[in-house]
Amino acid sequence: MNTKLEGLKNNLRGKTVALLGAGVSNRPLIPLFASWVARVVVRDKNENLDKEALSGGYDVKFILGERYLSGLCEDYIFRSPGMRFDLPEIKNAVAGGSVLTSEMESFFDCFEGKIIGVTGSDGKTTTTTLIYKLLTHAGHSCFLGGNIGAPLLNRVEQMTKEDICVVELSSFQLHTMKKSPDIAVITNLSPNHLDIHKSYEEYIEAKANILLYQRKGGIAVLNAGNEDSFALKDRAMGEVRSFSAKTDALLSLSGGFIYYGDEKYLDTSSILLPGLHNIENYMAAIGAVHDLITKEDAKFIAKTFGGVEHRLELVRTLGGVKYYNSSIDSSPKRTAAALSTFNQKVILLAGGKDKGISYDEIGKDIKEHVKDWTSENEVKEYLTKILNKEAFDHSGLIYGMGHAVYSISDPRAQIFKGYVERLAKAKGMDDEFNFYSRVEKLATELIQSKRKIYKGVSANIDFYSGFMYRMLELPDQLFTPMFATARMVGWSAHRMEELMNCDKIIRPAYQSIAAERSYVPMKQREL
Repeated sequence: MNTKLEGLKNNLRGKTVALLGAGVSNRPLIPLFASWVARVVVRDKNENLDKEALSGGYDVKFILGERYLSGLCEDYIFRSPGMRFDLPEIKNAVAGGSVLTSEMESFFDCFEGKIIGVTGSDGKTTTTTLIYKLLTHAGHSCFLGGNIGAPLLNRVEQMTKEDICVVELSSFQLHTMKKSPDIAVITNLSPNHLDIHKSYEEYIEAKANILLYQRKGGIAVLNAGNEDSFALKDRAMGEVRSFSAKTDALLSLSGGFIYYGDEKYLDTSSILLPGLHNIENYMAAIGAVHDLITKEDAKFIAKTFGGVEHRLELVRTLGGVKYYNSSIDSSPKRTAAALSTFNQKVILLAGGKDKGISYDEIGKDIKEHVKDWTSENEVKEYLTKILNKEAFDHSGLIYGMGHAVYSISDPRAQIFKGYVERLAKAKGMDDEFNFYSRVEKLATELIQSKRKIYKGVSANIDFYSGFMYRMLELPDQLFTPMFATARMVGWSAHRMEELMNCDKIIRPAYQSIAAERSYVPMKQREL
């Protein structure tokens, strides 16, 4: 008998239980808690929920619509992952005696076996899946769940102390957790979900909960090549296992092999998944389960695992064109990492919800890694690393630099640069402006030399825009929508030109030599 689970049942029996949101995490809890003789109240903004299907034949109360949190006062409150814990209605309920928890927190309280948790800004779903596949191939009895889409609390009764649960954990799930998994993996950290989190610092603190409550026998697997995640090593209670394909670590990359210490562990040429970032996903997974699998298990999975849905997933090949679904790449670094896996030109269809991430990252990254901004040699050395895919986002791109398609420069950029310089002087930010100018000059020379581009390279108007936004003290959350809105017309025009001119963009410097013709409405044209 699972005494921890029985304790939860006893706590909820006869009590009122509010489920805030009827999404993936809470949906299976509705009939589960009702079967434990709890008085279940479902609160959701969606007024069109299928109450009959959700209640499972039990007597369940529904409070739906815009005021779904009004009068929140149930004995227990189960928060959905994407809902902040400090909403006024929730704070008032907790102050009045309500117990705030979540499906994942209750699972950690009830499960008696080993838990391996994975979080990070990028790569966590692939790494979670790899760990699960490595363990099952090694013969372990495992359950997979969490942010990957499968709740776990409703399956606890099927689990034993010998089972291993592999759990993907989002920052939303970790935000209020006070328990950590036995083995914690942080793939990497970069700004994300800033539409929900109040700051990047809060986001990092939420992620840190994956290791802050570990016991001394716990294991934390951290990315030595990612400054923000590796900084958490000093807060880990147990053993720290480092990994990186770019710097020294316990799990490292050399000569096409993943090494675990001095042990040659896995030939990367056997890995089906493309890209350096997926090699690091394998490193993180191996670091987590090294004591539980063999090299043969890793070799088998590398040769057979083709990836998870929505992550560089080859959908089909049609007319010689390969179509990939990588819709999970919802941050700049993630998209850049995915694009860097291809050697040929890629047509990117991108869109979605702005998550408040600044795209003015490359300038900040250079400044962080170059000690002397005034030293052309230091700046040039780091720019070379970026072009060699050894630094920044490993895409090999210096954003804001491109072909000088007009002549030797983009005239719009030159005009804009003049305004930027004047504002920088007024703001006392001459040094930073000079730094950007230095990067522009050196990047032009390096790209021409390395990429063998002889018709010219120049900064475009976007190169200085992020710097201008910051000088104007605009919120980071406005950068992306301002950037996109200003370019919608141009992007649309370029696409129309590509379709009409055999994939060529006709720039303003070109003049049409076709004879003038009167416009003929579509309905009057002959086919």
